[in-house]
Amino acid sequence: MPTKTWAAGEDFNAVDINSYLQNQMVLQFANTTERASEIPNPTVGMVSFLSSTGGFEVFTDKTTPPSWKPPWNTAWGLVRGAMVYDIPLTVSPAWILTQLPVQVAGRKYKIEYDVNLIAANTGFMEIKYQTAAGYDLQLLVTNYSNWPKRENVWQCFDGAPTNVVGIIGAAWADAVTAVMSYGRVRVFDMGPI
Repeated sequence: MPTKTWAAGEDFNAVDINSYLQNQMVLQFANTTERASEIPNPTVGMVSFLSSTGGFEVFTDKTTPPSWKPPWNTAWGLVRGAMVYDIPLTVSPAWILTQLPVQVAGRKYKIEYDVNLIAANTGFMEIKYQTAAGYDLQLLVTNYSNWPKRENVWQCFDGAPTNVVGIIGAAWADAVTAVMSYGRVRVFDMGPI
């Protein structure tokens, strides 16, 4: 943002307000909709306060595309939550959820996955994350007996623009099909690395 050194007796004009003052103050808005309406083209470094959340956000170019985010040195908290229901699992791995938001470089993310598995016989389910390098087995939910069974698993990731992270499920062994009665995923931004 531009700055200006003021001289004694200098006029304070509308161009000065538009070019200097309004870009360098904390602007207050009721919510993100009002902010987008009032600032259609924000500049990097602008700070806003949203009365709907009670939080400060900074317009940053550390995301692609640039966007409003909490200050960089804080944890951004929950960035995605989703529920899925009644997903049949077969011997062929299939996507349950895709494109989880862990792309901002320099940030640490935690992914929690809570699943309830139901099957008539024994079997197991893999939960995988796909990264730029391909399928990486990060977590394994196994159950050879005692269906139904509820599992909670989690994994941490360093953010990277090349990350393509999602959850894959499948069932094997003598139970060639299984049912995930529900699954819940939560992605948390834990703060800068």
